[in-house]
Amino acid sequence: MLIAKQEKMIIIKSATGGLKTVAVPKAKQEKQKLAGPKIMELAALCASIEKHYQHPQDIEWALEKGKLYILQSRPITTL
Repeated sequence: MLIAKQEKMIIIKSATGGLKTVAVPKAKQEKQKLAGPKIMELAALCASIEKHYQHPQDIEWALEKGKLYILQSRPITTL
């Protein structure tokens, strides 16, 4: 399995909010980011969203404290 190198990530600046982009530590750049069960959970959520809209979706998501959040979904217009 090929795992893409991730050099940057977006984090929350502080408790008051706001986001910033920071470097991913070199030791973590080429490691799998989600465990198998979490990948299956995300895939099921995405399949459910696509079933609801009856069209392929571009789905943005986030993970915080082990919980997946769907941020937005929009139709894929070019395949």
